[in-house]
Amino acid sequence: MKSICLAIVSLLLLSPVWAEESTDSSANDAGSFFDQFHFENDADPFNMKGLTPRYAYIDDENLIGHAHYGGIAYFERYGAAWEGPSLRAGFGNRGEKINLAYTDGSSFFQVDLGLSYYFLDADNPRKLEGLELLALELGLRIWVFQVIGVHSEETSFVSIGYGF
Repeated sequence: MKSICLAIVSLLLLSPVWAEESTDSSANDAGSFFDQFHFENDADPFNMKGLTPRYAYIDDENLIGHAHYGGIAYFERYGAAWEGPSLRAGFGNRGEKINLAYTDGSSFFQVDLGLSYYFLDADNPRKLEGLELLALELGLRIWVFQVIGVHSEETSFVSIGYGF
């Protein structure tokens, strides 16, 4: 049910973009390719801001197991680069986590730095409590592969994820 809700929110946040075919002779000029695309509110397509979905599948996160890690981010785009805060939640087979981070990156490489808090299931073999569940999280994304490092008072680990 949680993954269905996350998918619905992601679909609702997609920015509407449409294109129309240009019949004038200036369509062959260099630089006029982007003139045929119309964005909501006639915004410049390279300097935009808005919400975007975030998702990663983590094969085996040390505290919450196999997890779907998704949420939304508010980005301000500057050419090919963007930056802004993101809010994500991870739903694993041994618990859940929530993350508030600041993201800076481009379409190929991205860095997330933020705080995570874990909610472990009662049958989780890791018996952590209170502030031990608060962690500093650093994520590096190279194209679709993500390396997520977590450091808390009691443990440190690195996980591999796949997503956007």
